Amino acid sequence: MQLFDDDAEAAVETLGGAWRMWQQLDLPFEMALARGRLAEARRATGDDSGALMELKAALSTLESLGATTEAAAMRAALGDAAPAGSAPSTRVTRTFMFTDIVTSTDLIGLIGDESWQELLRWHDKTLSSAIEHAAGEVVRHTGDGFFASFAETRPALDCAVDIQRRLASHRTEAGFAPFVRIGLHRAEATREGADYSGGGIHVAARIGDVGDAEEIVVSSSTLAEVGVIPYSVSDPSPVDLKGVKGPIELQRLDWR
Repeated sequence: MQLFDDDAEAAVETLGGAWRMWQQLDLPFEMALARGRLAEARRATGDDSGALMELKAALSTLESLGATTEAAAMRAALGDAAPAGSAPSTRVTRTFMFTDIVTSTDLIGLIGDESWQELLRWHDKTLSSAIEHAAGEVVRHTGDGFFASFAETRPALDCAVDIQRRLASHRTEAGFAPFVRIGLHRAEATREGADYSGGGIHVAARIGDVGDAEEIVVSSSTLAEVGVIPYSVSDPSPVDLKGVKGPIELQRLDWR
């Protein structure tokens, strides 16, 4: 394997493609194990923060599957990878963003695995650049998108608009770019290291699932806190979100 042949950079690329392939095949157990190996490769390249991100995502999946033995091993690896003196968990309020490539499975069938991996690399670079530019932080990759956090709502809204505009511009100039949907929600959550957990994260993720191609969907409570913005928004509409008690009022933000 490339990782053990002192070619960790190549291993990162190979394993990054592997876990996404398992995700597309809806095999979460195999996906989690691949992310664990990807964490090893990232640590070998000196990317400790990336390794922690992969380990936390893998552990979360294994725990949800009830894979206790594998979860215990992943938890031990996470303990070994955590920097000394890691900060304890704290309660924080952030604006959370989830992005997702729409109909990615159909797209893989159209362009093939190799082109899909190239497209994902371009997509990841483009979105992570926009998030960094808006002073946000990438919490983790979600397969075909990102989970990101922002200290304030206005930069998060601006980032979502920037992402859609960058994709639209590339579509015009180069002839193609993936269609992405974005969900935003401000909530209190528990922060432990570089990761977040809590019910607000679940709501934000479900809001991210609601949108169609090129849409930005924001909870009305989030928009109410930010005040005047230079974007048009739709009227509030109550929506039942899977696993969320009671309807949540959502609005679409016009980024064009």
